[in-house]
Amino acid sequence: MKKKMILLAAFLAIAVTGMLLFNVFFSSDNRKGSESSGDSLSLFEGKKIISEYKIYCNEDDFEYVDKREKDYEETIEISLSDEESYGITFTNYSGVHLKPKSLSSNEKEITYVIPVNYKGDRISYIDAINKDNGIKTLFFPDGCVCFSNVSVCNTLEEIYISEDVLFNVTDNITECENLKKIYVSKNNKSACFPRVDVCANLQEVYVQDSLKILNNNFNGCVELKTVVLPEGLEIIKNSFMSLYKLEELNIPGTVRYISNSFIDCPGLTLVVEKGSYAEEYAIEHDIKYEIR
Repeated sequence: MKKKMILLAAFLAIAVTGMLLFNVFFSSDNRKGSESSGDSLSLFEGKKIISEYKIYCNEDDFEYVDKREKDYEETIEISLSDEESYGITFTNYSGVHLKPKSLSSNEKEITYVIPVNYKGDRISYIDAINKDNGIKTLFFPDGCVCFSNVSVCNTLEEIYISEDVLFNVTDNITECENLKKIYVSKNNKSACFPRVDVCANLQEVYVQDSLKILNNNFNGCVELKTVVLPEGLEIIKNSFMSLYKLEELNIPGTVRYISNSFIDCPGLTLVVEKGSYAEEYAIEHDIKYEIR
């Protein structure tokens, strides 16, 4: 009897171990599938995304367009005045160019993880993700080098972007009426930020430490309350317009050019360094400010 009990216990232990291994391998698989409510996705700087929604990632949700055979750098000049421009250099990665089909399939309320590879090749570009598709959270994970423009995604509430994704000046997040939070890793190396506008319920934006230029950013985001601008930011152009909930914005002393910004922001106070360009701009344009 004792021997039978020992054998039964051993059998149960093996069965439980097998089930655990099955869950580990299949819940982290890069194919479409779901994880139970409360499971987490790894994020940045040791933090986690705790997802309330089913988690999906599937390369078959995209169709092949073409392929770039090698990495190359491109510099785009942004005009600051008739006599001055600002050059931004960004990398075009080799890899496949994809077009989204139906990211959410027939499921609703999902966290969608952008795949890193497509049929064994790195993904270098994805056409815009748009329309109401049931996605609540969009996650660009570690190893993902491409950013996909996001527009008119009315169910989308949060976007998380890893340090490996590099933006270019044409990237955008626009007209996502229920988007509340954009979180970019502090360690992201991009010099620019996706153009963000007309996201009426956006409340929090966290940008990377390497940010150098904001151009056409955060306009018409009437609920925006939190933006932290990093030391090292240099240019603010055509940004921060029609923000009715933003009460305070700390402008780094490194900012050396501001144009057509902080318009129709009735409750906004700029926090600036004494003698800085930002102080001069605030005085010249009659914008409320205080010295830090």
